[in-house]
Amino acid sequence: MRWLRRVTLRTPESIELDFALAGIGSRALAWLIDQVILYSALVLFSLLAAYIYIYTIYPWLIEVAPNSDQRVEAWSLGLYLLVIFALYNGYYIFFESYWQGQTPGKRYAEIRVVHENGRPIGIKEATLRSLLQSIDVAFFGIGALLIALTRSEKRLGDMVAGTLVIQDEQATRLAPLAPAVNAETTAWVAPLRQTARWEHITPEHYLMLRNFLNSRDQLSPVGRYQAARELRQHLEPLLLPSENPLSLDTSQLSAEAFLEALYLAYRQQYQSSSPS
Repeated sequence: MRWLRRVTLRTPESIELDFALAGIGSRALAWLIDQVILYSALVLFSLLAAYIYIYTIYPWLIEVAPNSDQRVEAWSLGLYLLVIFALYNGYYIFFESYWQGQTPGKRYAEIRVVHENGRPIGIKEATLRSLLQSIDVAFFGIGALLIALTRSEKRLGDMVAGTLVIQDEQATRLAPLAPAVNAETTAWVAPLRQTARWEHITPEHYLMLRNFLNSRDQLSPVGRYQAARELRQHLEPLLLPSENPLSLDTSQLSAEAFLEALYLAYRQQYQSSSPS
């Protein structure tokens, strides 16, 4: 992915996250897959709706109002188009809101939508992106043009919603989404307390660690993994210098597990005076 554009974002906790932008190729692939899924579902829905309407609803409406067939047809068409519009946009709104910025097409293309601060998007952002998609596609491909020409590769919907489309890199896909402090993590607390050079850890380091652990569930999987990795790379050399032959080998611990163990060890080390 070294030919892809990258962007660096800063979270509210002052942690810098480095993302690879999705690129127009991956976004086009995701869009095509979603369109195939959507239109296949809409065709099946339309056939079923037409069957029910022709053989059940329409005869009943004509029987109730025998002299208003044209008005019945106009209202029926309008209602049908409204339902199709809701289903089309609902597809994107539902998946991007509840699949952490991914639709089936985006998941296949290994990309996802995130907020500009690295956090997952919500219903508001997903709705704005979906409603503006028709403008991005319809008006001379303005969305593709903006993606190709702007540094942050944003289409109109992304600009209005304040979102980015990024690569869902393999390392982040394999990272746990919501790990809890478990026995494996707590087993490292005592060795860390005995080995770590605590005089190198300042209250600011502790607050940064605490803020990450408290807010990690609000980050996207990509941002969460990268923030944990960056914080570990910053703190581990201070505590466990590589030139010390007695240093712990923490390579088997994930970044989050290391930070959890470090947090617990710090709390126990300074139980009487540490900030809460």
